[in-house]
Amino acid sequence: MPTATLRTVGGSIVIAIPKRLLEMVQLQAGSKVDINVEQGHLVVIPQKKRRYMLSDLLAQCDHSLPLTVEEQEWLETPAVGLEYGAENH
Repeated sequence: MPTATLRTVGGSIVIAIPKRLLEMVQLQAGSKVDINVEQGHLVVIPQKKRRYMLSDLLAQCDHSLPLTVEEQEWLETPAVGLEYGAENH
């Protein structure tokens, strides 16, 4: 079992986790984790990335609201490249 030494960095205490262990649990620098204490042990639990369904996102929209000026301008802007449907204009 690998060992590590706790170090002070600024106002925090940090631990370096060997890359091999991080790869085993599919973590990397910047990954979000939950840290708990269970029976006197530190337990690090990777946070799962939220997955969104388009239907769930659309369900949050209020389609009865009028479009803003910016939204209307965006919709009325002519195609300038290979946007969907641009080949028909």
